Amino acid sequence: GNMIQASDFTVEELEEIVQILKEAKEEGSIKENCRDQFATFDADANGYLDRKELRNFLKHAMSELKIHMPLDETVVDFIFGHIDKDKNHKIEVDELED
Repeated sequence: GNMIQASDFTVEELEEIVQILKEAKEEGSIKENCRDQFATFDADANGYLDRKELRNFLKHAMSELKIHMPLDETVVDFIFGHIDKDKNHKIEVDELED
């Protein structure tokens, strides 16, 4: 199989993405449309994002923020784990706004 190795990304790079997303959020640029965005990517409208929905969200956020880096499963997992505070494998909107 063509598994992407986690080593393709340094933890620093991953932390950086998380940082950028946080900062963008604090600027309010994402914050105010965070709920809109959330609704957009919450495809099944069940009030939380699963991994697939998070991936779409990240893809969008990264292109908005002009972050050019491959969004692979490692990144998605890392960020998912980072945001999913209560580890229920769902990302609630409040977890995003934290």
